[in-house]
Parts: sequence; C-alpha cells; structure tokens
Amino acid sequence: MIDNFLIYPTALLILFLAVTFTVGKTWGGTVTNLLFADRSLKLASTGLAINSHWFWAIAIFISPAVAYNWGIIGLLWFTIPNALSLVIVGMLANKFRKSHPDRFSFTEYVKEKYGRSVSVLLYIMYTCIAFAGILLGFTAIFKFFSFLDIKNFIEPIYVVLFFGLITLLFSMKGGIRTSIFTGATQTILWLAFLSVMSFQILTSDLDFNLLTNGKNNLETVFNVPFLTGFAVSFLISILVGGTSHGMMWQKSCSIPRENIIPSFTIAACLFGIMCFMMGSLGLFAQASGLTINSAETSQMASILFLTGGAGLLVFGTLLIGQTATVVDSCLNYFSSINSIEWFGSDSVFFARVSMFTFFIIAWLLTWLELEVWTIFMLMSALRITMFIPIVSMVNQIEFNTRLSSIILLIGVVGAVYLSLYARLNQLPIFNMYSSVFAIIFGAGCMLVTYRYSKHKIKA
Repeated sequence: MIDNFLIYPTALLILFLAVTFTVGKTWGGTVTNLLFADRSLKLASTGLAINSHWFWAIAIFISPAVAYNWGIIGLLWFTIPNALSLVIVGMLANKFRKSHPDRFSFTEYVKEKYGRSVSVLLYIMYTCIAFAGILLGFTAIFKFFSFLDIKNFIEPIYVVLFFGLITLLFSMKGGIRTSIFTGATQTILWLAFLSVMSFQILTSDLDFNLLTNGKNNLETVFNVPFLTGFAVSFLISILVGGTSHGMMWQKSCSIPRENIIPSFTIAACLFGIMCFMMGSLGLFAQASGLTINSAETSQMASILFLTGGAGLLVFGTLLIGQTATVVDSCLNYFSSINSIEWFGSDSVFFARVSMFTFFIIAWLLTWLELEVWTIFMLMSALRITMFIPIVSMVNQIEFNTRLSSIILLIGVVGAVYLSLYARLNQLPIFNMYSSVFAIIFGAGCMLVTYRYSKHKIKA
C-alpha cells in the first residue's frame, strides 16, 4: 500500500513533465516567453491556476484545523477573507497595469520610481514568501507521510527531494506556462475530489446540527478568545496577503490587462468553494468524534473514515501535485526577479539556473529542519506593514522614500517583536497587537512621509 502512495503521485508529476516536453517545445524561446508567456495567457486557465497557487498548504491544512476548533463560524472567517484577498490584489494589479501597460514588474517600477531603499523591503518580502511557499509545500508532504507513518520505509526528506526534482525539470523547461497548466489541472482535480467528499458527508448518518460550533463550541463571532486569539490577527494578515505574493503580480503581468479582474474573480470564487469543502472535512472529524493526532490532519481522518485507503491515496496524490504546482509558481517568480531585475540578464539559461539555485536552497533549509514559523513571523510582519505603502505606490502617491524606509523598517521590527513575544509567552493576543500595530504603522508612515515630502525633493 505504501508503494501506491509513491507510485501514483510520481505518475501525475511524470504526466506534467511529459506534457511540458511534448506540447511546450516553444515555451521558453526567450526570457519574456519563459517567464511571462509573452502576455498570451488565457482567462479561464489563468483563473484556475491563480486559485490553485493560493490554495496551498495553509488552505489544505489550516482550514480543517480552524473548522475543527472553531466550527462553521471559524471556517467562514478563514475562507471569505482569503477569497477577498485575491480580489484586492487583482484590483491593484489592474490599476498598475492600466497606468504602466508596458511594464512586466511592479518591483522594478518601485525601484525606478521610489528608489532602492523601499524596493529592498519589497524584494525581501516577496523572496521570503516565495521561500515560504516552497517550504510549506515540502512541509505538507512531511505531514502527509508522517500521517502514514512511513519513516521506517523511507525518510520523508528524500521523498521531498524526489518529487521536487521532477517539478524542477518541468519548471525549468516550460516556465510560467507550465505553472498555469499544472495549476489549472490541479484545480479541476481538487474540485472533483472535494465534491465527492462533500457528497459523502451529506449522505452520512451524522446529525448536521453537530457540524456547527467546533471543539471550542463557538456560537457567535463576538467571542473574546476567538477574536483576540485568532480572528482579528488573521483577518488583517490574510486580507493583505495576496498583494505580498510576487507570483500573483507575475501572473497579472502575463495576461491581457482586460483579463486581470475576471481572472482573479474566478480564482476567488473557486477558492471559496474549495476551501469551504476542505474545511468541512475538519467539521466532520470533530462532529463525528474521530481520533486525530492534530487538528491540522483532521481532514485526512475524515477521508479515511468516509472512503478508506483509496480516498487517502487520491488525497495524497493531489497533495503532492499541489505542492509541485506551487513550487513551480514560486520558482518562476524568483527566476523573474533574479535574472531580469537583479542581474539584468536576458538569458534563458540564466533564468533556468536561477530556478535550480532557488530550489536547492529551499530544499537545504528543509533538510536542516529550520523552523518554518520564523519565516512566517517575518513574512506576516512585512506584508502587513507594507500593504498601505504598496497601495500608495500603485496609486503613484509621492512620499519621502528615505524617511519612509527607516520608519517601515522600525514597524517591521516592532511587529516581529510582538509576534515573538506571543510565541515565547503563549499569549495569542499579542499576535493581534502585532497585526494592528503593523497596519497602523504602515498607514502612519505614509501619512507622515507624504506630508514631509512636500518640503523635500523626492528620491
């Protein structure tokens, strides 16, 4: 049985690889073609792929955990802001493309218009989140194979490397078109699988009145532990989250401008449906009293209970395929900024070497078992603090860049400190303080430096 959990995902990735080398023979002729598809990506496939690249390990593992602990209210609180985040980044990307139709990069525009100091903060944020995307994908594989308890059969780190190398091959060959193809395919497969799981829940003998309040018996959103321990900090962090993903900006620069809003809207709707269905498996596990080791793996307990080993095999195959398409997307984004913006190279070979280098570094970080939470802490602090500045720069608002860089850096450090304090002292309310501090600090920075810029020469 363990062999099947390796054979079927391998077959799916080999299929992706075969299609890339068969259909995608001309996908990487130039750097612009490899990384931006010459702006020829289609509406439907891009919408499907955007959803897939937002539906990563957080949605797959955290949505069932939130539903398990906080019930239907928690699941809706998790799902709706996540979907809206895609709408927000779509609106901003559309605004940027309308003002700068010939540009392929938001960060390159920021570097030229607002100077090096502000752009460095953006580069750190986008690179950090790309790393997090890969590391979370690898972590998802670890969680799955740990659930199967196959450590005596094979070390999960080598399973990660094996699947990762196949992904690297089709990423280097096909570029962004491959990530669109794999992402769109994954969305279709997930919708089919989750629809079957939802049907199984609906036709079960469970009393549906039990599928409401979760482990913590949450009956209203106005619950202090819920609001201070999860809801407020998550709401702020996730609403601004889409703007901090360089992969989303890259896709918005790879399609005709008139397709940006429709593509991101399609993605948001699909994400809402898929995330709710995935979280419902956590609701079912809690309501059914299934034995679980962690709320984050409650969906697998439900799948095993409802469909047996066959369902779990399909879930594992899709999970590894999902990891592959997210890693693919992250590799393409890093290659775009590393080759074009940092080194000014128009070499396809250099772009592919950039993907290889980024992948190896991410895998080594996984092999060293560095704590992913540390990356998340920095990621959250950066993306919340930088949200208002990003909105300001998209709308071409002038501000004193040198002063703002110093203030924003202080804001990031302060937000990280509050998150670290929450972690070390087991006080979740400080995560809320961190999020509120970061968003207010970013807004205050823009207000102060905008006023100050009227008396200074802009950088």
